[in-house]
Amino acid sequence: MPNHMFAFNALLYSSFLICITGLVYRIATWFVLSIGIQGKKASIHRRITAASIAFFRVLFSLNVLKLLQAFVIDIVFQRRLFVKAGFARWLAHLLIFYGFLSLLFLHALDAVITQRLFSDYYSTLNPFLFLRDFFGALVLSGLAIAVGRRVVSTHRRIRTTRMDAYAIVIVAFIVFSGIFLEGLAMTSHSEFERMLSDYAGLYDEEEIKALEAFWVENFALVSPAVQTPVNAELLAQGAEVNETYCISCHVSNKWGFWGYSAAKGIRPFALWLDQAGGVAVCWYIHIVGCFLGLALLPFSKMFHMVSVPVSMSVSAVRNPDRSSPENLATIEAMELDACTHCGVCSQTCSAAMMSEVMGNEYIRRRRK
Repeated sequence: MPNHMFAFNALLYSSFLICITGLVYRIATWFVLSIGIQGKKASIHRRITAASIAFFRVLFSLNVLKLLQAFVIDIVFQRRLFVKAGFARWLAHLLIFYGFLSLLFLHALDAVITQRLFSDYYSTLNPFLFLRDFFGALVLSGLAIAVGRRVVSTHRRIRTTRMDAYAIVIVAFIVFSGIFLEGLAMTSHSEFERMLSDYAGLYDEEEIKALEAFWVENFALVSPAVQTPVNAELLAQGAEVNETYCISCHVSNKWGFWGYSAAKGIRPFALWLDQAGGVAVCWYIHIVGCFLGLALLPFSKMFHMVSVPVSMSVSAVRNPDRSSPENLATIEAMELDACTHCGVCSQTCSAAMMSEVMGNEYIRRRRK
């Protein structure tokens, strides 16, 4: 990682502040937005008070079991999506969400979470190196299904909005830039020298030369001092040095299959990219993509990761006949915010013909 920590921290804190501010604003609108008669009759103070009372009533009653059931079935396993939207869409959501969530905890927050859970953690050891690329593969598989549905499907009510496109593009950008960064780091001679300086404690020139040759042959390293094919005797010596100095904290780069494939692809340009500071530049590009996704989360379709689970949880425990007008007004606003305009409800709704007559592509079933 580059040493420009001031810029990194500035990006991190700015993105985090924008994200938190946006989340607070979006959630606050649930208690402000007026939909229909109920919302106009209830003040903001009364709506917040009614929601707080309802929350604690659920928390200290048997309804908490319904809440737990809804969390496991409808949120963790996304049953409703499977039933209403079909297997392909359900699978795409699961692959993207859990793949990206795993990358967040295993990779992005490794210093906060993974290192604390595993005392012998190194990102270059297995299973961590393999899992990082495996979870990336899950995300890309989910994105491929999402894109494929929009390209192949002939259903005329399936719509792709700008928010759909943004969600796919930003996630794809983060994953692909991470893969390219991983591959670039594998080929980088500068990173190899930094590793020797910081971790190996290796000073014998002959041993360094042998190790470098071994990494060129087996780890996708590109070195200006090593010509291929490498002498078999030098490789054998390099294997011994690697066993002594490197194997305790670095398995073969081939386990990082995405990065290793990228390293092979950029091999012809690796020396030029390394001399141009490619690893640092690509690292910042990747980080800016991650922070941009974080900052815009409350203002994009990504917000449904917050609004939909909350809406489902409320639906599982509320009693329409006993809900106060204040809570009904808040629920209306919440459900409106949870709508992603996917058009699925109009595919099976008996009032779907209204979308044809009125020209409303995203007609909600509540319109019935």
